[in-house]
Amino acid sequence: MKNLIIRGQVIKGFEKGKKLGFPTTNFYFSETYPLENYTGVWCSFTYWQGKKIPGVTHIGPVEIFGEQKNRVETHLLDWDTDVYGEEMQTELLYKLRETIRFTDEKKLVSQVMEDIMQARNYFKLI
Repeated sequence: MKNLIIRGQVIKGFEKGKKLGFPTTNFYFSETYPLENYTGVWCSFTYWQGKKIPGVTHIGPVEIFGEQKNRVETHLLDWDTDVYGEEMQTELLYKLRETIRFTDEKKLVSQVMEDIMQARNYFKLI
């Protein structure tokens, strides 16, 4: 499968990830993407202002928070710059896992920590 590159404007989300310790960039995109073919958690690169930033991207609904629609959100590794309103591109590189339905936030946080460790290993940032 060819790497999908998603282009869009970073919008303010519900800030659930930030409150759990994993801030994410959330995309608003006007183009039609086949997101249903890419649901899950991915190692990714996000491109912004000439920078190539490694990250972990989730595509799908966050059902623990009652969401039904697919969304694209990326936790940028070792990054803390405010990019709301900025245009970015995220390239999906390697699928870590399928989407999991979590029953509580503790399990979600534990899995996200594992995803981040796997991504750090993938990018050789350990």
